Amino acid sequence: MKKFGTKIVVIFLPVIFFLLVMELYISSELAKGKRYYLQADWHDLRNHHSDVLFIGNSRMRNHINPGIIDEATGKKAEIIGQDGQDMHFMWLKFKEYERNNKRPEVIFLQFDPFFLNECKDLFGFDNYRTGFYMNRIDFTSLHQRIGYLWFYEYLPLAAIDIYLFIRVLFSLTIPADQGFEYARGSQIIQRKWEGRWDVYPQIEVKTESVSNYLDSFAIYCKQHNIQLNAIYTPQSYPSYKEVKNVKALGHMIMLINRKYAINMIFNNYNSPQYNDSTLFHNHMHLNQKGVNVFMKQFLDSTILGMRTIGRE
Repeated sequence: MKKFGTKIVVIFLPVIFFLLVMELYISSELAKGKRYYLQADWHDLRNHHSDVLFIGNSRMRNHINPGIIDEATGKKAEIIGQDGQDMHFMWLKFKEYERNNKRPEVIFLQFDPFFLNECKDLFGFDNYRTGFYMNRIDFTSLHQRIGYLWFYEYLPLAAIDIYLFIRVLFSLTIPADQGFEYARGSQIIQRKWEGRWDVYPQIEVKTESVSNYLDSFAIYCKQHNIQLNAIYTPQSYPSYKEVKNVKALGHMIMLINRKYAINMIFNNYNSPQYNDSTLFHNHMHLNQKGVNVFMKQFLDSTILGMRTIGRE
């Protein structure tokens, strides 16, 4: 039995040593600002200092063009997002951003069932898995999610995957035109409509799971005199008409405004104008043509006086 234990140690010690060395090397590469996955940008959320910040998941990343905001307002705009995630998750990412940048003047928070409804697992794990290792980022509140394993904090094997090894060893970083300086967190979809226009998912607004994080954003913005806004970006109009409990969104805003004596503005941009498949890639995401239509609608709206915040 003793010999067996010795063999196990002899076999695994070199493996553990190799993984530790790789972890140190990866850490050094991340410290240089290198990004190996498009949304694995947690270590790179520094020195952006944007004036207008959009926060959400793919329905913010795919729908907002920060360059158009820059040109129209004279302010620097940026999106911080993570596909498939909820407000709880994005509060953690925002806090990482806030720790390394000046505070924005304005925040636009995604406010729809795709962001309010709770994400119960570690969706898109490759984009933030290295943050668990040795508490590189405080992900304590994610430990209860499906898929989390207690040893993620301690074993590099659990925090790093073979694809990341390959990307690091061969310096396979993301293209320059997808980095912050060019894209500012956006990823506009170029593809045309795919699927059936008359078949769409059934969605219901469920507000209870992330209400505490809406409070967190409201308190933070009030403390630092930041204008907080909530937006529901377009989805295909047939699918929007079937969303259950939409009125709860406006009710939540009303309660938050009363509770904290703030003026959070909510704009829902869904309308029959978006009963057009040529504006979408799928029911939940606009394509390039749709983004152009939406950005004009967004800038023409009265929300926050977007035409004046950049020019006194």
